[in-house]
Amino acid sequence: MVKKPTYQELENRVKALESETADCKHAQEALRESGEIYRLAMDATTDGLWDWKVLSGEVYYSPSWSKILGESDVASEYGSWENRIHPEDQALALLTLQDHLKGKTDSWQKEHRLRTKTGEWKWVLGRGRVVERDATGQPLRMIGTVTDISEHKRTEAALRESKARFQYLVSSSPAVIYTCKAEGNYGGTFISDNITRQLGYQPREFIEDSGFWADRIHPEDAPRVLAGAARVFEYGRLIHEYRFPHKDGSYRWMRDEITLVRDGEGKPVEIIGCWFDITDRKQAEEALQKAYDDLKNVQTQLVQSAKLASIGELAAGVAHELNQPLMVIRGTAQLTLRRQGKNSLDTAALVESLNAIEKNTKRMMNIINHLRTFSRQSKGAFAPVDVNGIIQDSFMMIGEQLKLRNIEVSLDFSNDLPKVLGDPNQLEQILLNLLTNARDAIGFRISDFGMGIRRKMGKLLNIGEK
Repeated sequence: MVKKPTYQELENRVKALESETADCKHAQEALRESGEIYRLAMDATTDGLWDWKVLSGEVYYSPSWSKILGESDVASEYGSWENRIHPEDQALALLTLQDHLKGKTDSWQKEHRLRTKTGEWKWVLGRGRVVERDATGQPLRMIGTVTDISEHKRTEAALRESKARFQYLVSSSPAVIYTCKAEGNYGGTFISDNITRQLGYQPREFIEDSGFWADRIHPEDAPRVLAGAARVFEYGRLIHEYRFPHKDGSYRWMRDEITLVRDGEGKPVEIIGCWFDITDRKQAEEALQKAYDDLKNVQTQLVQSAKLASIGELAAGVAHELNQPLMVIRGTAQLTLRRQGKNSLDTAALVESLNAIEKNTKRMMNIINHLRTFSRQSKGAFAPVDVNGIIQDSFMMIGEQLKLRNIEVSLDFSNDLPKVLGDPNQLEQILLNLLTNARDAIGFRISDFGMGIRRKMGKLLNIGEK
């Protein structure tokens, strides 16, 4: 016999049902609110949402998912995604998806290209995770997102192209590009690959050993280079040249141009530099200097030969120049002796004779000393020179020759001329050459044994001794 519930028991059951009904309504309301919040959040984001029921193949694509592909709406089926995958990306995208469905990975993530409504390809990042499986582990539901990464991919491509161009320029450039620390022994932080072509080293040798550069500078150059390197912190830029060993042991001349990089607060961050192999230039400079020295020696010898030739050519004039004071000295001495023999030589006459002898002796000494100076090999040193003195010395050498040819010279000097910088010996040689050429030109005559020169033409040529 079934026992009838009491009134109190029925009342308690009713209250329990009402409570369960209220809880269910609250749960339903919370679920609706949660779904609304999720929908609003997904509509606000630029990422596309998809919700895939694996067994039926039905897929929910959010409006943002469709918008990424330029569509207003897409069919709610799995093929709306798979059929849009780029042929080159499809195999790997599906393979990684299957691995996740089989439980081999915790989540699925893959970059791939999808075809848009206009037929263009757009790079996206697909991410998802299985959120529901049956008792056997078979996937039932998978939720995920898709993000448009086309701009990121374009940036990556531009960066790769820029890096490739930079690498090409650096590798084909004669300059080695490097960066190093702005402190300590200036240890390298980067060096371009063409260092191997330039000096035979691998880039890592400079990076792994912070003292690699400083320890290998030529011993004669190292103190100057290392001491001067600190000036980059003062001027911000520095250029110096020094020797650095090739890996084969030979030294190469390098030109190092360095620039200091500072941060926004002005603190040194790093040093950027360009290294040029200037060995060929240095060797050419040395060869040029040697050729210049050799040419200078030949020039000096030619000048010396020309001076000796000039002295030989001027010998007759110089002899006459010396003969004059000698004759005065001889005549004065003879006159003095005659007066002495007649006892008519008084003190005043003797002093007069001695002064004449001394004066002409000094004149002879000046001529001889000047010949010695002129005949010496010039050192090529420039010094302040009195041009008037050079002219007077030149006429002292050639003056008698001009007189022998009945050539009169009038000298008119300005006393306030400034001194000029030059080699007095070579200046006198030049002036003597000019005077000799002028002497020979003045003595030039034309003899005519033919029909003669018309009077008018003769006046035009001004022929005769000048």
